[in-house]
Amino acid sequence: MSGGKEAIPYTTRIVTVGVTGGLIAVLAAFGVMAFPIVPGVAGIYPAIAFIVAFGAWFGVWAAIAAYIGCFIGAGIVGGVPLAINIYWSLADFWEALIPAIGFKVFKADPELKTARDWIIFIVFGVILGNLIGGLWGSITLAWPIQFIAWETVFVPTFVAWFLGNVVVTIVVSPILLRGLSKHIKRSMAYTEGLV
Repeated sequence: MSGGKEAIPYTTRIVTVGVTGGLIAVLAAFGVMAFPIVPGVAGIYPAIAFIVAFGAWFGVWAAIAAYIGCFIGAGIVGGVPLAINIYWSLADFWEALIPAIGFKVFKADPELKTARDWIIFIVFGVILGNLIGGLWGSITLAWPIQFIAWETVFVPTFVAWFLGNVVVTIVVSPILLRGLSKHIKRSMAYTEGLV
C-alpha cells in the first residue's frame, strides 16, 4: 500500500483471537470452578480484567475472542447446556465490545494517561460493559428456558456477576492497561479502530 498504514493480515487477527480466546477460556474456567455462583457464573471472574483490556487493545477481535473463551471456559466447563451457552456466551462478547467502542470511538489512550482516558475506562469498561454483560448473562440463564430460577436466583446472580466484575475490572484492568499498553500498541496485533 502506498501513502498510509498497511493493512494488517487477517492471519494476525486470527492468531490474536486464538491466543486471547484461549487465555480467556483458562481464566474463565478457573473463575467458575473456584468461585461458583450458579453454573457458568463466578463471583470472582478473573477473565473480565483481560476481556476489558483486550477490548481496548484489539477492538472487535477481542469481542470474538471473549465469546469463544466464555463459551469454552465458563459455558462448557461451568456446565451451561449447549442450547443456552450458544447465546449466553454473548455476555462476554458485550463485556469486550463495549469497552472497545469506548476506547476506539472516543480515541482514549489505553495507557490511561489522562483523566478523560480514565473516565472512558470507568464508564465503558467498568460500568456499562459489566452492567450489560451481567444483565445479558443473568437474563439469558433465567429466561425463557429458566436454567436458573427467575424469582429466587436471578437477582443474586446478577448482583454477584456485576459487583464481582466491577471489583476485578477496577483493580486489575488498570494494571494491565498501564503496564502493557505501550508494548501492545507497538505490535501488529493492536487495532487502531474497532476492526
